Amino acid sequence: MNRLRSTLFLILVIACFSKTKAQTIDHWESLVLASNTWKWIEPTGTIASWETSGFNDVSWSSGPGGMGYADGDDGTTIPATISVYMRRTFTVVDTSLIEYAVFNADYDDGFVAYLNGVEIARSFMGLGGSATTWNQAADGNHEAALYTGGSPDYFTLDKATLLSMLVNGTNVLAIEVHNVDAFSSDLTGNFYLNVGVSTSTVTYSPVPSWFVEPMVFTDSDLPIIVLDTRGQTILDDPRIVIDMGIIYNGPGVRNYMSDPFNEYNGEINIELRGSSSAGFPKQSYSLETQDTNDVALDVSIFGMPSENDWVLYPPYTDKSLLQNFMTYELGRAQGHWAPRCRYVELVVNGDYRGIYIFMEKIKRDGDRVDIAKLTPTDISGDDVTGGYILKIDKFTGGGDAFTSNFESYAGAWQDIYFQYHDPKLSEMVVQQTNYIQSYVDDFETALNGPTFSDAVTGYPNYIEPISFIDYFIMDEVARNVDGYRLSTFFYKAKDSDGGKLHMGPLWDFNIAWGNADYCNGGLQTGWAYQFNSVCGGDSYQIPFWWEKLLTDTTFTNQLKCRWEFLRNHSLNTDTLMNMIDSLVLMLDESQVRNYQRWPILGTYVWPNNYVGATYADEVAYFKFWLTGRLTWLDANMPGNCTATGIAEQTQTSFFTFPNPATDVMYVRGDVSQTNMPVLIRDVSGKIVYSSPFAVGMSLDVHSLAAGVYYVSLGGSTRKIVISR
Repeated sequence: MNRLRSTLFLILVIACFSKTKAQTIDHWESLVLASNTWKWIEPTGTIASWETSGFNDVSWSSGPGGMGYADGDDGTTIPATISVYMRRTFTVVDTSLIEYAVFNADYDDGFVAYLNGVEIARSFMGLGGSATTWNQAADGNHEAALYTGGSPDYFTLDKATLLSMLVNGTNVLAIEVHNVDAFSSDLTGNFYLNVGVSTSTVTYSPVPSWFVEPMVFTDSDLPIIVLDTRGQTILDDPRIVIDMGIIYNGPGVRNYMSDPFNEYNGEINIELRGSSSAGFPKQSYSLETQDTNDVALDVSIFGMPSENDWVLYPPYTDKSLLQNFMTYELGRAQGHWAPRCRYVELVVNGDYRGIYIFMEKIKRDGDRVDIAKLTPTDISGDDVTGGYILKIDKFTGGGDAFTSNFESYAGAWQDIYFQYHDPKLSEMVVQQTNYIQSYVDDFETALNGPTFSDAVTGYPNYIEPISFIDYFIMDEVARNVDGYRLSTFFYKAKDSDGGKLHMGPLWDFNIAWGNADYCNGGLQTGWAYQFNSVCGGDSYQIPFWWEKLLTDTTFTNQLKCRWEFLRNHSLNTDTLMNMIDSLVLMLDESQVRNYQRWPILGTYVWPNNYVGATYADEVAYFKFWLTGRLTWLDANMPGNCTATGIAEQTQTSFFTFPNPATDVMYVRGDVSQTNMPVLIRDVSGKIVYSSPFAVGMSLDVHSLAAGVYYVSLGGSTRKIVISR
């Protein structure tokens, strides 16, 4: 893990954590340019010590860089090849005046770079420091960027690292460029070594016009996560094993890059994640904490319950930086599980990546989606009835989903796919897939039938209405253009644990909250659930569920009561504005760095409905949009909250699970009920347990005898069973 402090294999870097830079740079110059004259050779066998400064390259060919063929960006065109070796000698007058260096690489497909024989960077060529052969293929396809108007990759070298390699006088930059195979249609190698100098005297060449001066990142008021990829490139697939360190000195204590890793220090496996967001330069990651034997390792990070699956999510198109974070906070305030989150600043191989959200991943777990674990032996009776997590999301076909038997609307040309999320299809047996498919089909059949609202034969027999109501409210408050049709999760516990379909958890609201310029996503008015009629040509449609549920007066009356209750509590306008202000204050310092790293303020990023010139503009728009949206919903939320019993049921709603319980019972309610007493009474009415309510609380009930009990919170009571 010490390599996380000393690694030189710094990928895609335009920032650094070294304090040695310390504001002493006067300007930047180039020691080596791609257009300089280079010595080069197409190797046909092993060439010993070719990357060192003492190697004699007099017999090699020479010509201007870059070296390559077929892309129109080659200073010297070479024959098609599996690899080319390049050397450029250059002179340094005074190393003490050089404070910092950036090595830039524009390449197709992989490379390893050496400064005076010491490796300083590599990409798509295995692990950093590993040996290569002359005929080794690159790990994958990587396209050059400069000739299409893009930017090269950045790799940083701080002063201490530079002084360990660079010498006064003659130095050599040596680079091996490799193709993905010997028959590849193109190859590119354009390389630059740029330095920050502490004097105003100009000694070397001007930097290229595309060069961006690195930004200093040394400390933060947020936790800092540092990733070292060991010279590898993080891909969409497969996952790679890398090192992760987290610096967090506690609430109100500043965190420095020079501090020890004290929140986590170990291996993880990691991959890219996301669909439409995958094209953004600020990338999102899924990761798994693991031990040195590559076995998943449950750990508690930032006080979150121990687990091994996590997400590093980057707010990018959401320039307020608030949307997903707020969504999950509000979901928990409703009394449901939603991913716990922590704002952090991320550094990947020395590259400062800006503000990220470290968060829990949706999965079955006692502290996440708390349903029973389904094993291959659970094939009958109560065992086969749960638990299942399904989702509606982008789908390109294959066998990891089943299809709804009902159209999203009359004449719809596309199917609705229900995807297996946890467990995955590969982990299930036919009895389980048959069961959950039949259950969902029975629900849809009942909902589509003539007695759809009947408590026994209709949809209420299959779903937990409060979860559907709360899910509807959040999608509509945010006017989520992806709502109900993408990143939409629902799950089913065992019949003995309640057993009905539960909507949620909430996930992926980064183009909600007025942040979409298509399909009415930016409007403060109208319904998100009517997406099918607004954007009927879109390939991902909303199931018919919501249109049908909203024709049931019992459902809409409950919806109206729940809406009125939440508007006086977690969705109160003042409460929401205060939440925004609190989060903005938390990000006051870090958002400045974030937008220095990603200068997108004042620039359209798909699918922005509004483009503010400043961060304050983005926050002001978020507040303006949300206030108008709430006003419209107040005037248009369907239902009548005067029906006997409905108001009390909805406003004091809470639920417990599992039921029956053995050792631990979870109580889920609304944040407004915090510190109300949770009481457990036996059948005689005697109080046998009392505790103040807290969102997400668990009760230790192992000392209670088996039998029937009654749990009360805020005037509402639920019957439970303790079993042994």
